[in-house]
Amino acid sequence: MAFLKARAGNGTSPRARQRSMADLVVELTAADNDVRRAAAREIAEHPGAGEATDALVAALAAETVRPVQEALLGALTAVATPAAIDALVKELAREDAWLRNAVIVALQEIGPPAAASVRALLDHADPDLRIAALVTFAGMRDPAAVPWVIAAMQRDTEVNVCATAVETLEQIGSAEAIPALQELARRFNNEPFLVFAAEAVCQRLAGGS
Repeated sequence: MAFLKARAGNGTSPRARQRSMADLVVELTAADNDVRRAAAREIAEHPGAGEATDALVAALAAETVRPVQEALLGALTAVATPAAIDALVKELAREDAWLRNAVIVALQEIGPPAAASVRALLDHADPDLRIAALVTFAGMRDPAAVPWVIAAMQRDTEVNVCATAVETLEQIGSAEAIPALQELARRFNNEPFLVFAAEAVCQRLAGGS
């Protein structure tokens, strides 16, 4: 049986099939959820994705549908421009717990490029945002964040924030954190659970079991 030879020019290159960024940005505001989701996903893989940062930020601020929010977060994570990172950090102030947790994961995936913006939250007046920053650093596993976490723990007066700092140091800390953890245990000696946690992390960082 003879095989037909493929005609030249039948195939279409990925570049030729790629739609314009202008068209994709317009689709971010479409009425159809699937269209918005597909547009965000396509932008994430587009070589000019950075051009859509402002449109992605605006779309995420207005979006309420979970699958579309996921796609928008994925696109902003892929873009990872300073503007995209700042927008993600601002989303941590939203009341939506699911979205806050998803943003934390996105910032962790971006990693060190997002560290400076996350660090700024360690001085925020809202303890929930300070906690969010510490949780982000725990998953980011950036050694550069260790002294920031130690300093935040030393100056913070909120028990829950300090407890989260202890948990973060358990994930990313080293022996350099031990003196600060010991001081924390003395400072909060009326909080047994925090004393126990700090001492346990000290033991682990010192090489104990």
